[in-house]
Amino acid sequence: MAICPPTAKQLKELHAEDVVVLGKADESYKTFPIQKKYHSPEFLRTIPHLRLRTPLNAVLARLRSEADYSLSSFFRQKQFIRVQTPIITSSDCEGAGEVFEVTEHAKEADDVRDVDSHKSIDRFFKSRKHLTVSSQLHLEAFINDHPRVWTLSPTFRAENSDTPRHLSEFWMLEAEMRTECLNDVMEFTERMLKTLVTDLLETSILDDLKGVTNKASRSREDNKTTDLGARWGRLAQQSWPRIRYADAVNLLQNAARTREAHFEYEPSWAGLYLEHEKWIAGKLGMGGPVFVTDFPGAIKPFYMLPSVDSNQPSNMSTAACFDLLLPESGEVVGGSLREHRLDALLSAMQSYGVNAPTSPGSGNLDWYVDLRRNSIYYALWSQDHMQHVFDIRLIDIPPVRVAVCSQEGPREEKARAMG
Repeated sequence: MAICPPTAKQLKELHAEDVVVLGKADESYKTFPIQKKYHSPEFLRTIPHLRLRTPLNAVLARLRSEADYSLSSFFRQKQFIRVQTPIITSSDCEGAGEVFEVTEHAKEADDVRDVDSHKSIDRFFKSRKHLTVSSQLHLEAFINDHPRVWTLSPTFRAENSDTPRHLSEFWMLEAEMRTECLNDVMEFTERMLKTLVTDLLETSILDDLKGVTNKASRSREDNKTTDLGARWGRLAQQSWPRIRYADAVNLLQNAARTREAHFEYEPSWAGLYLEHEKWIAGKLGMGGPVFVTDFPGAIKPFYMLPSVDSNQPSNMSTAACFDLLLPESGEVVGGSLREHRLDALLSAMQSYGVNAPTSPGSGNLDWYVDLRRNSIYYALWSQDHMQHVFDIRLIDIPPVRVAVCSQEGPREEKARAMG
């Protein structure tokens, strides 16, 4: 096997002295669907059993393997314990209700869909169960015995969205550790991702990615190419700035007012849209990551600890949390300190309507409240969304639009812009 010259279309070529046919292709299978040309992600999704043979998907498998090894080594060096959390659970975590419910057989499907029904059903699990949307609350059960824990496990979200930012099934990295300072959490996150990128740069993954992504870019209609080496270098070398949510909103509003930027959605205290996240990362990060901290408490989950910031407006309650934004992707990592005071946690759960008798299907979180009883509890943090770092930021993968079938026939859902 030899490396091809730069002008060749493939990375390597075979020099054979003899060829022996070991097996013939099925003649009734007239055309093998994967040809020597660019295939869109939409097309490859129609042949999931064969798309793994394409160069890009093969490189992605190696990338994830290397990333898993790097992250496992990093957490072990930092004295984290890797644990396994439940896949089937009664906890909805953030209370959004966008879950895949688990039933024992199809005949009860109609009863299960009726979430407002209180009639008794002879269930295998005796109560409603669904596929996990996050492991972070379960990780807190480990934190009293192990100061630092983490997991990388499958996660499921029943979100009606066709964007690459909202997946039905993906693997999510989540971690918890004892700390009382959000800055410690952000510094740890930065070290983790820089270590990951540095480790990947020491492998052949970057060269392999350059070959397949540049070839795909030349074949795509947009003809867009990305300098992956420069992108990874910025991630690994430059410092990552930080900005409070209130200051970020002021910047966005000033940019809109002075026409420095045009936004489809007006920046406000109600939340950041994807276009806002990309602009903040591009403006402050200069092509690199940016931490946005102290989001409004009303748009964050019930378990986050309120911020203690004398510079924050008195009429704006904020949470001690952060989102890590990247220019092309928006939010890729989120973290927060946890509400460790029992009374404050119960009050927050009541105000959010979590675990309330008037909210069927919201999940049983009595066990989570129990973690605050008879314990000396520390502030905690959590992070997630590592799947997006692998697939969107480190690599240049075009977004996928998915056709959704309804009773009337195929339709294309409008991509949801809100992050």
